[in-house]
Formats: sequence, C-alpha cells, structure tokens
Amino acid sequence: MTVQGQIEPARWAWLVGEELSADQLRRVLPCPLGVVDVGGEGEGPESAAAEALGVLAVSEAQLLAGEGAGVRVCLARLGAGRSALLVTGAQPVGRSTAASYVHDVLTAYAEGTGPVHWPGGPAADAAEAGPTPLFELPTDRPRPATRGHRAGSVVRDYGTGPLAEWCEAQNVPLSCGLTSGLAVLLARYAGTEEVPVLFEAGTDPAREVLLPVPDAASPASLAGATARILAEASRHAPTQELPVRLTIDEPSGAAGEQWPASTAVTALPLRTGWTDRDLSLTLTPRAGGSVRVRLDYDAEVFTAHYAEQFLDRLGCVWSTLPDGATLGAVSVLTSADKENVLRLWQGPVGPYPDRCVHELVEGQARHVPEKTAVVCGGTSLTYTELNARANRVAHRLRMSGVVPGRVVGVFAERSTASVVALLAVLKAGGMYLPIDPAQPVERIRYMLRDSGASILVGGPPDEDLPTLELRPERIDQRGPDVTGRPETDPEPWAELRHSACLMYTSGSTGEPKGVEVTHLALAQSTLARGIGGPPPGVDLIVPQLSFDGSAGGLYWTLTTGGTVLLPTDEEVRDPQALGGALEQWPITHLHSVPSHYALMTEAVPERLGELRFVALGGEPLPPPLVSRHFAERPSARLFNDYGPTETTVWATTHECVRGDGHARFVPVGQPLPNYRVHLLDDALRPVPPGLPGEVYIGGDTVAVGYIHQPRLTARQFVPDPFAVGAGGARLYRTNDRARQRPDGELELLGRTDRQVKVRGYRVELGEIEATLLHHPAVADVAVVLRQDGLDRADQTPLTAFVTLADDSEADPSERLEKWMAGQLPEYMCPRVTIHSSLPRTANGKVDTAALLGGGPPAEEPPAQPSVAPEDLSAAQLDDLLRRLNAAR
Repeated sequence: MTVQGQIEPARWAWLVGEELSADQLRRVLPCPLGVVDVGGEGEGPESAAAEALGVLAVSEAQLLAGEGAGVRVCLARLGAGRSALLVTGAQPVGRSTAASYVHDVLTAYAEGTGPVHWPGGPAADAAEAGPTPLFELPTDRPRPATRGHRAGSVVRDYGTGPLAEWCEAQNVPLSCGLTSGLAVLLARYAGTEEVPVLFEAGTDPAREVLLPVPDAASPASLAGATARILAEASRHAPTQELPVRLTIDEPSGAAGEQWPASTAVTALPLRTGWTDRDLSLTLTPRAGGSVRVRLDYDAEVFTAHYAEQFLDRLGCVWSTLPDGATLGAVSVLTSADKENVLRLWQGPVGPYPDRCVHELVEGQARHVPEKTAVVCGGTSLTYTELNARANRVAHRLRMSGVVPGRVVGVFAERSTASVVALLAVLKAGGMYLPIDPAQPVERIRYMLRDSGASILVGGPPDEDLPTLELRPERIDQRGPDVTGRPETDPEPWAELRHSACLMYTSGSTGEPKGVEVTHLALAQSTLARGIGGPPPGVDLIVPQLSFDGSAGGLYWTLTTGGTVLLPTDEEVRDPQALGGALEQWPITHLHSVPSHYALMTEAVPERLGELRFVALGGEPLPPPLVSRHFAERPSARLFNDYGPTETTVWATTHECVRGDGHARFVPVGQPLPNYRVHLLDDALRPVPPGLPGEVYIGGDTVAVGYIHQPRLTARQFVPDPFAVGAGGARLYRTNDRARQRPDGELELLGRTDRQVKVRGYRVELGEIEATLLHHPAVADVAVVLRQDGLDRADQTPLTAFVTLADDSEADPSERLEKWMAGQLPEYMCPRVTIHSSLPRTANGKVDTAALLGGGPPAEEPPAQPSVAPEDLSAAQLDDLLRRLNAAR
C-alpha cells in the first residue's frame, strides 16, 4: 500500500546458496531488477547481513516509488557463492506471498522457463464497506508534523498451548485467538470498542478489518466474529493510514516455502529501521506450540520501553483470554503492572493523626509560648496570644450554639485576626466557611445562603453586607462580648470524624459548590507535609486564606512551632513592599503559585537567600521556572504539588530536579503518605502505566462531598473498588487526565472536558497550549475549538489566542503558525491570533465566549484580563490570586 508517496521496504530477504546470474534472472522476470554487490557485509553473521540488506530494502522501496511499477526484485550478491533476493511491492508484501513468488522465480530460473508474473495487484473495494473509524494510540512523545519512518523492533516467543486448546474448543483457528487478544489490548489502549487493523495473511493482499470489542461480549463471541471477518471473501481496500498492521505468517515449511530440490533457500528477516505504521506485528506460528511475535514500532513517537510493555501485556491477554467471562473482565495488566499501580506506586503507609490541627496548635502554645506564631503587616502574635484570642472567640461561638456540623462564616482577609477566627471555629467544634471580602457580592450571597451560615466572624459593617434572606449573627473579635471571655482552651467537642471547613470552588453550572472537609482530612493533609523535610522556620503563605492552598503551609507551620508570614494586600501587589517584609523576616519556606514565585524571583531575588523549601501548586509549573530556580537557589528544595479541594489541599507531589527544566511537562509526582491515586478508564479499570486515564483519588483526605448536592456528590465521589479493609471507602473523580511514567510519577495531560474531536481525531487542547508555551515569544495562550469551522475541510477549526513575551518581530501569527507546523500534526495546528491579554471569568477560567466574540457568559461577570506573570500590574496580581482561589 502506498501511503503519502511511501512504499514499504521488503521485510524479508531470501538467501540462496549459489551465485545467481543477473542476465538469466532478467529473462525470467518481466519487472525491474536491481543488482547490488553487498560484498563483505554479506559474508558475516546473519545479523550483519540483515542490517546490510535492510538498508538495501529501503533503497529498493524508494526506487519502486519512482518507477510506478507494481513490483521490483533486487539481486544482492553476498560473496562466497551466495545471493539474496528481495521482493518489493507497491502493495504490502507478506512473507507467504513473497516466498511463493521467489519459489516460482527460482523454479523458472532452474528450468529455463518464464516469465514469472507478479501475482499481486490492487485489492477490490467491497461495495458495502463503510468508512473505517479513526483509531489513535497513545504515544510516548508528541507526533511530528510528518512521519519520519524510523522504526525500532522487538521480537518475542510465546507459548500458545492453553490458547490453542481453547481455540480448538471454539472451533476457530489459533490465528483468530491471537488476533482477538490483540484486538482486546488495542481497544484498551485506544479506549474504544472497535479496532481497525490492516490485516494480512497467507497469499491474500492486505485489507482493512474492523474488529468489534464490546466489553459485554464474551471472548468466545469475539473469536467467532474474528473468524468470520477474516474469512470474508470481499476485500475492503485500505483507504487511510491505519496505525496498526497485523501479519499472520505461514509457519516454516508451508507450501509457499517448498524450494526446488537443487536450491538451498533461507528466509532472513530484515532490519530496515523503517515503518509506515505506529505498530506492525508479525505473528509466526512455530513448531512446539509457540508463536514468534515481531513488533516494529514508530521510534519517533514510541520508546523501546513502550514496545516491550506492549508485548508483555499482549502475552498477558493471550494467557487470560480463555478464562474471561466477558471482554471487559479480561485483564491487560501484567503482574508487574498490578504490583506497581495497586501497591508500589500508592502512597506509603504513614502515621495517622490522633488529634485535630487546632489541638496541635494548642500544644505549640504550651511548648513555645513566646515564639512568634503569625505576622501580617505591623501586627504579630505569639503562640500564647494566638491561642488565647482564638479561645475567647471559641467560647463566644459556643454561647451562640456552635456545635459540630454548624457552619460559621469567616471573612478571611490577609490578617492575624483571620487566623484567630479560623482557629476559633475549629476549637468551638464548628465548620468554618472562609470568605474573601473582595469576591463579587453575588458570590458571597450565594455561599452564605447555600451553606446556611447563620454566624459571621469579622468582615465589613452590616450595611456593607450583601442583602440576605436571613441576617446572620455578627461576632466582632474586639467587641466586649468576646474580649471578656475565658482565655483557656475550651473543652474539645470536635472529633476527627467531624467536618472542619467548607471550601467553595467553581462549578460547571456557574454556581460554586461547597466542599465539606473533615478534621481527619485536614490533619492528615497537614501531617503529610513532613515529607518536605524539617518544619518551617518562617513560612511565607502567599495564597489568600480563603484559598484551600493556603491551609497546607498555614497549618504545617502552626502545628510545628514555626512562624507564619502573611503578606498584606499591598505587599502582594507590590513586590518591593514585600521585599521589605522579607528583609525583616527572612523566609525559609514558601507556599505559592508558580506565577507569583516567578514574579518574586524577578523583583526581590536578594530576599530569597535563606529559602530551603518552595512548594508550588494551583496552576501548571512552567519548566523554565524550574531552571531558573536551580540556577539561583540550588540548595532550596522545589516541590510541584497537585490536588483538588475535594482531597484537602493536595494529593501528590514531585520534588523537582534540574532535568525538569527541559521537560515537556513537570510531573506532579506520586501519592502522599496514606493517599491513593488511581488512573482509571471509563469502566473504572486501572489503565496500564504509560497510558492516559482519569485521576481518581482515595484515602482519608477525601471530602465528605458537596454540601446540599447529593446527586453531584454521588457522581463525583464513587465507592473505592480497590480499598482493603472496612467498607465505605470512596474515590474522588477529578476529571483530570494523567499518565504514569515508568518510575510511577504522574504527568497531568489536561482535563477530560477539554478533549475535542477534529476531523475524527481526538485532540487535547492542553497539549497544543503546552507546545506553544515552549516558544520563547509566547507568554500566554488559550486554544479553543470553533464550531463554525468544523464543516470546513480547507481550514482548521482550532484557534490559538496568544499573548506575546516578545513582539519585536513582524508577522508573529504567521511565524508561530509555521513553527507549529514543524511541531504537531497538521490536524492539531491552530490558526494563531495575537492579543494584548486573554480575558478571564471571575473564577479564573479563560473566557472563551469573549474570545469567540460572544461576550461574557451569563452566569459569570466579566473579569480583568490576565497577563504573563512578569507583566502583572499591582492590581492585576491581587486579582490573579483571587481568581486562583475561585478556580479551586
């Protein structure tokens, strides 16, 4: 088959134990004959001959493509009285077809007859054949714009005894059982229930076959269907470049390989280093109940490790297929895969908390009473002062009827008073709802109404509060009804099983949803911080206190006796002002988002000399920022944290190394102690390592659910099928896509809701954005699918909205489009438009409606645009942090 002007090189050479005459062969052959003297390379071992003849096979394919003939034969003189014949066809040439033709040629050569015509020819289209669905395999590397045809090869032998017995019992050939097993594996890799394959067997020309692999079907029904499909007389000519080819070879000694008695002929597999497929498998049944599998793979998008694992899993499927009740029950995981994904790559078992975080803070008040606990602006509190003030507020809350499960709203601006209020609610036994006073009024109104919070601590005067159906009770820390309360620790009412806080995150309907987190989850998440090394001395907490990401550094520091440094709003907006605070309080630890850390490294690098630990999260970590970190602060440990609010701040982390600065993605690591992370397919089966799956997170940090939303909770929090021990364990479905590297580290690939179809191909918009961000001129980018372009074959429906870091060159759109054409396949290359900034909604998401000209979405008010971190103004920086809070 010709694919984009390419012809497949011969995959076998036929070694002949005599020196053949070129002139005599020309009398036998009516097709072009090439004659090449391989010389000494052909006199060595077979491996050397296979390499030399493989190079020759590629050259022969190129010559045939230029000639336009149906077949070409090459005579290679090997020396020492030996020759080799290579047969190259315009259509793929199977071993049996080539052997049969070489047999006829050598017979005519010996008998002086001829000519011997090539039996191959174009396959006839089946009139009833419909279009074959597009089929995509996940890759290790991004696909290049055009296939380079560089191949790698792996060869394995497998025993087929049990599978052969099962096939005999099903009354189907062994080849159908082998093909069925391959179809099951490919279906799992591609996440589909139909597998198109370019199939070739015996002397038949290659043709497309479409194998149905529904989960509910039985292996026996698949084997029967495969037998019927492969035995059909009609031939569906290939109409597209199918990514997988399967060749079933005749066993050695078959009819096509019975040579003239006077001639010694041996088939030699060639190493051409060339492929026009993602995967090409050749199955050769062998004597003694085994099958030899040769896998040729596209080395530009797959690694050798990928190919080895594919064959490992193929052998696993062949061994388990006869025992599967349904195809969905057939495991594609090897024993090593299962050991990795279910045990070794899960979070280690660590100590479990036996006290709530506020009780641990009380312990520090006894242990280091005069040490500074929290600093913000010109205000600081020692542990004694922090604990005493929180106790007074807690006693006041108890008087208002706060009990476990009662929601208390806390206006959580950046201040020491906000930290007091959060601890006070925990001490009283309630569930705090942190509120950013700068959030839109309608969002605050919705959270108070939805949560049922009837008590508010702190915040603006009553007349400045949003109009509410029920006016909440207000508690002022400075009021006489608080200052006169006892400073002693209240009797502990909260237990680890009770809810500690209620965090609102953005919702797909436009209304935020409240995530209910327990004391156990908060304590476990805090305890896991210990993997970062010694506890903080001075920890700069940049995220707002209403952002769940702030809880990690806040409670780790306060429960271990360190000092929390909260920047004021002005200091967050003005890096120079922040530098003044850092001069007074040199920080050892930093919890922030990557964009703000990048800003700090630009503005106040001299104030970061004491850093020992940096934890970043909340947005993707750009590789160039990793490089800069290690160039300027090589002794400071850098962590890339990942985790949604629903699993209490974080779930995995990756300690960065210098090499991450040159990676395509910075991984997010492995699960934390006592956490579990699974990558699952749509049927909640673990996906093999290396393949994309949806991230599900389990463990004691999984939230209770969404307050007052039982249906949404049931959809996103599902029973954990892998939990061991007591029942009731759940997994949180994140809607994030990821894959596991060979070392078990997770790489985030994007969102399940950002995967689109372009001309039948699945496209991850985040992959295009990640590629564009590697261009030095690009500061920010959003890629969207334009529905009005889907029906135009002459133009791409993808548009990349780009802001520039460097706009000094002319025609940046055209320049970027040309650059992208060399990075990604044509169907993934977007049209590029340049913008000064990208508009975003109030919850921090790119406002695609505004980008596409539709104005802001109805459910969300327009927001200030975002820009690259180095271009942020003072006001925009604070807005960025608020939007990151809302986006959680």
